[in-house]
Amino acid sequence: MLPRTLLTVIGSNQPVADLKGAIGLSADHGCHLSVAVVGIALPPPASVYWAVPVDTWAQEREEGQKEVTAKVEAVEKALADAGVSGDVTPIFCDESQIASLVGTRARYVDLALVQATKGMELRLFDKTLEGYLFDSAKPFLALPRDGGTSLKPKRILVAWNTSKEAARAV
Repeated sequence: MLPRTLLTVIGSNQPVADLKGAIGLSADHGCHLSVAVVGIALPPPASVYWAVPVDTWAQEREEGQKEVTAKVEAVEKALADAGVSGDVTPIFCDESQIASLVGTRARYVDLALVQATKGMELRLFDKTLEGYLFDSAKPFLALPRDGGTSLKPKRILVAWNTSKEAARAV
């Protein structure tokens, strides 16, 4: 049975073209595509001498939120141009919260997608995988960099732990 809803994550500084594989997969199979646009916020300044002034920190956080908002609009336009049903969720948080938020969002879709592209920050990729693996309890599909994606793969990898849920799933 093919999934009806897919989730993918894109960084606020990533080009929208990095969604080409996920959008194509959704269009080919008539799936609803949920896109989480993640912006990584600077942690609050915590030093004795206030090395980063609070005003500068607040201004950089505000700029980060604006980047996320602009990327959300660009992704919505790309989904509309491709004729794909979808929704876009803005996430602007500290790095430590990304895995939990992405994992929670992944609980509400049938299949999560992850693709290591040149434009994606390594720490966002790591936190996305962490969220999919440990917080979502849902399957995910790793998309190849060069495309050639299908919802009917020839080879799969099954990983599980010793829980009863995992034993039933396998």
